[in-house]
Amino acid sequence: MRRIFWMGVGAAVAIVVVRKIRKTVGPYADAAAPVTEAVAAARSTLHEIREKMAEHEAELRATLIEDAGQPDRVAPDPRRPAPRSWASRVDDDEELYSF
Repeated sequence: MRRIFWMGVGAAVAIVVVRKIRKTVGPYADAAAPVTEAVAAARSTLHEIREKMAEHEAELRATLIEDAGQPDRVAPDPRRPAPRSWASRVDDDEELYSF
């Protein structure tokens, strides 16, 4: 019963707080319209920049693939060791999990 009482008190307080905030912020909402438009413009500009970056990256990757002479992947860096597969790192005799 106590839990239900405190849940009711919490809900009532939340409603009062939301109404107070809306009453206080309401007059300023119209003044925020230019800021909202500026934010939307900035987001669209960022979206365009990201699209152009992706296009440029695709061009660079295509150039690297052509230069490497490999049909479907970028040339590996000769200074890095070749990657090992997960299966090659596990011994067949070793148990993976022991409980």
